[in-house]
Amino acid sequence: MTDNVYQTVRERVQEAHARLDKLTERVGKVETNSAVLEQRLQGIQESLQKIDNNLSKIFWLFVAGIIAAIVTFIVRGGLVNGL
Repeated sequence: MTDNVYQTVRERVQEAHARLDKLTERVGKVETNSAVLEQRLQGIQESLQKIDNNLSKIFWLFVAGIIAAIVTFIVRGGLVNGL
């Protein structure tokens, strides 16, 4: 009877170790995936920052073009009526 109890306990401990090993492996995979996703996110954030900077430059070029057009219009006498 005692041998059966020890055998049962031993089997349960081995099963627990097997489950623990599987969980440890899964945690390792999750940590690896998390690190990969963080790197991808960082790359995406850098790309978005570059896009934002380029859009800002394009906006300022557009505004500068409008201002230049207005100044050119005024210099060429566009505000003088009938003269």
